[in-house]
Amino acid sequence: MEKIQSFKIQDREYETTYTAIIQENGDGWIGWIEEHPKVKCQDTTIDGLLKSLEHTLYKTLEADWKAWDKQLEEDIKAGKLDKISVKVKEMNMEQKHSAKILDQDGVDEYNVHIQKNGDVWIGQIQEYPEITCEENTKIGLLKTLEEKLHSVLEAKAEAWDKQIEEDIKAGKLDHLGEKAIEDYRKGRCTDL
Repeated sequence: MEKIQSFKIQDREYETTYTAIIQENGDGWIGWIEEHPKVKCQDTTIDGLLKSLEHTLYKTLEADWKAWDKQLEEDIKAGKLDKISVKVKEMNMEQKHSAKILDQDGVDEYNVHIQKNGDVWIGQIQEYPEITCEENTKIGLLKTLEEKLHSVLEAKAEAWDKQIEEDIKAGKLDHLGEKAIEDYRKGRCTDL
């Protein structure tokens, strides 16, 4: 077996950092999350392994939260938390959270505002207020908002590409080519 390596995985929802421990194993890689040992994966590449570990970690955390929510609900129904349950419900409507979602290339950040509303989480992307949704869990909400954002950004990029192609075919950008040729002929260009 080869040397063990570690990588950091950032939980965008709770701003918690997890440590991915990976190791080469024959023709592939194996790995696990140090803070959450039941998260284990294998893949043929390091990148694939890290993506699998991150995905499995989020799924595991989501399942843990669902189990915790279910247990809490049962405790409330059983009257074990009568004194504090009213206060928690009041606080849930007041708690607003902010997060960042990256575009598909991991370059641009977008601001997300989410909040608990009764039994569901609602959210919106600040830069695209038309992107809103609701989900049963905070993690589910963030994933849905991310998917919707990526779809909108992809559609905008396709529309931009189509417009450029139409402008080129219509000759609307010919003057830019002519200007570049003129600048080249007059020595106003430099080699890159």
